[in-house]
Amino acid sequence: MEKSTANIKIVNSTKLMFFAIIGIISLITIFFLYLGYMHHKFALDLIIKEEKNVASKIYYNTLKSTVKKYESEVRYILTKDDILDAFQKHDRDKLLELTLPIYKKLTTENPYIKIMHFHTTDTKSFLRLHKPDKYGDNLSSIRYMINRVNKTKKKTIAMEAGRYGIYYRLAFPVFNKKNEHLGVFELGININYILDTFNRNYDFKSIVLLKKDIFDIVYENNKNIIYNSYSNDYYSIKSDVKHTCKCNKDANICYCTTAPICNCDKNQKCNCFNTTIEENKNTILKNDNDSNIIFTINTIKDISNQEIGKILFIKNLNFYTDTIDMIKKISILSVSILLILSIYFMRKIFANYINIIDSYQSKLEIKNRTLLKLVNTDYLTKVYNRKSIETTLIKEIKRAKRYNNELAVILFDIDNFKNINDTYGHNIGDKVLKNIAKVVSMTIRETDIFGRWGGEEFIVISPQTSLKNAILVAEKIRKSIYTYNFDNIDKVSCSIGVARFKSGTTHESIIHEADIALYQAKHSGKNKVLDFDKLK
Repeated sequence: MEKSTANIKIVNSTKLMFFAIIGIISLITIFFLYLGYMHHKFALDLIIKEEKNVASKIYYNTLKSTVKKYESEVRYILTKDDILDAFQKHDRDKLLELTLPIYKKLTTENPYIKIMHFHTTDTKSFLRLHKPDKYGDNLSSIRYMINRVNKTKKKTIAMEAGRYGIYYRLAFPVFNKKNEHLGVFELGININYILDTFNRNYDFKSIVLLKKDIFDIVYENNKNIIYNSYSNDYYSIKSDVKHTCKCNKDANICYCTTAPICNCDKNQKCNCFNTTIEENKNTILKNDNDSNIIFTINTIKDISNQEIGKILFIKNLNFYTDTIDMIKKISILSVSILLILSIYFMRKIFANYINIIDSYQSKLEIKNRTLLKLVNTDYLTKVYNRKSIETTLIKEIKRAKRYNNELAVILFDIDNFKNINDTYGHNIGDKVLKNIAKVVSMTIRETDIFGRWGGEEFIVISPQTSLKNAILVAEKIRKSIYTYNFDNIDKVSCSIGVARFKSGTTHESIIHEADIALYQAKHSGKNKVLDFDKLK
């Protein structure tokens, strides 16, 4: 009896120990899985932060390159003497005849350009290329941007809402040859150009939100806009976010299980949106099988610094959120498994986390290198831009001073480039610049550093190179350009100035000396190489 009782106690004790071990194993497993979940959540927060930074950089770089491109187009238009003369004489018919082909060309190349507008000095509409029959109306009470340009006689570039939509507008004062102020020229690019360029080239989507009072102004002249109410203060103009919604085709009613506001569009598809915007906060929206992070990186403001709306950016995070869901399910099942299996799976999961982070960091490095290349590269010729080449020259001069090395700078300019643009057009002119960049890149040595100094002017930095050898390199550049076949264009030549590093040389002085030599080469017959030392 006592033995039986002892056996029962041992059995009970063993059971207690067994369940205790199982309990400890379960707690340890849950604890480690919880650490894994928190680790992945931390990684997700880091990823979201980096995505916001990347989106912000890409957005502002896209905006900057767009402005730079079309600012050059505006400056070209305002250098045409016949256009200025027609504007000064208030000859609308002549001005329309001269500028309509330019407007059609720009809108054909970029359908998002809708506005091309000449204003008088008192902010009256003189010629709308987009609506040439409508003119003479006084816009001073609504077009503060044009008022400012007329008053300050300085260019203004800003976002502005008007009767025709939300446009990024470039407004330039117009002067004749006598520097007399004639009025204002305006070019308007629809905001969707920036966003669609962004969405097309990068792994993001975007939504434009307009303040409701601003939207009422825009909608009055744009009844075909597809919109949805986003909140009490905003309308959304476009959305690529998917939601778990179904349309009742007969009643045109949208049933949504995850967002409180939904509309059926003309294709019987639901558009649903959250109803709040919180600055500097992230919202993860889960619908159907999709998880998206929504964040604001830009508030749209007009020339008076008044808010027009906001731009929301959306990034799909299915890969990361699916991993978190998987961990939750594993946590529920892991209570019944042994410690060894728990440790095994945890090691696998942590290895997976490390691979995810390593993979993401590699992608971020690639994106950062791409951004760095965009900052340092000329957008047209794909060689170094002025800022980058100037920084390099400063470094090379310091190196030459420190080690007493030789250094030379070759500055060259395309002869009669304005005639090429005037005769063949700016597209052909751009093609010539690209081909010259390609020819020179293949001609110079590996140690030479080549960049675009500005306009049709290029520069080559030749480290550890004597003046004599630099002149030989310059002659090779001149000959390679002169003998290159530019298709239907006659011979293209260039004038070249060469300067060498001397004691006391700065990056400004060596550029200045090369520029003087270039100037003398141009004015002594062109298509030649001159070095500064021989001019003394």
